[in-house]
Amino acid sequence: MDPKIITRALDLKPDIESRSGAELVSKRGQARMRKAVLTHWSCRLHEEPKLNSQTRPLGEYLNSCIEMLKPHQALFKRINTEGGEVQFRVGWYSDSSYTTGVLDYETLAACGSLGIGLELNMITSSE
Repeated sequence: MDPKIITRALDLKPDIESRSGAELVSKRGQARMRKAVLTHWSCRLHEEPKLNSQTRPLGEYLNSCIEMLKPHQALFKRINTEGGEVQFRVGWYSDSSYTTGVLDYETLAACGSLGIGLELNMITSSE
């Protein structure tokens, strides 16, 4: 799939985009001297570098993203059907070796029905 289709459909500016078989270009527009193996499209949905889950729980934020993306369910289903993946990528930063959070079943079910997976990357302190 051409990443430009995704950009037009979602009306979001990607942070990263490449099309399988096309020449890769750096963020500065310089040729990287190789072709992309996969098509990739990535966009940061949260404007701030971090979301403080003490003031706004992750599930609440994901629910707002799900609502925003619901009109694009057909696009996500198409991407999944054609062998691609659609996912929220969450970096969960912890300032201790133990932290918890719960994503309720309604949020997870909404992700599933929309065709969006959830990747959680746990990043803990080095203590």
